Amino acid sequence: MEIMSIASIQFFHRCSPHFHNLNKAKMDLHDYKHYINSDKLIKYIFDILGVPGTLLNDDVSVSQKREQDAMVQQQQLQQQQLAQSAEAAGKAAPAVKEVANMMATEAT
Repeated sequence: MEIMSIASIQFFHRCSPHFHNLNKAKMDLHDYKHYINSDKLIKYIFDILGVPGTLLNDDVSVSQKREQDAMVQQQQLQQQQLAQSAEAAGKAAPAVKEVANMMATEAT
């Protein structure tokens, strides 16, 4: 088993620059990411490296953390959209005021 682990580590070291290059090239996710189960890959690497299970979060904890991250990301997106809407409204306000003034002038 140890020979297999050493060979796996060597394989990973040989492949890791290629993974980095794929990421650097900003390829579409469907080009390579769908082929790799990242959860299983991480568990496999930790197993090869001999990381004790007590240091790892269980699947339920990982799922909860992902949900929390997704909620935070969604909140940030909503805040960004609100800020953009407020900025657009602020830019439009002088024009609206000018139109209102013109209409008031025409009415008199």
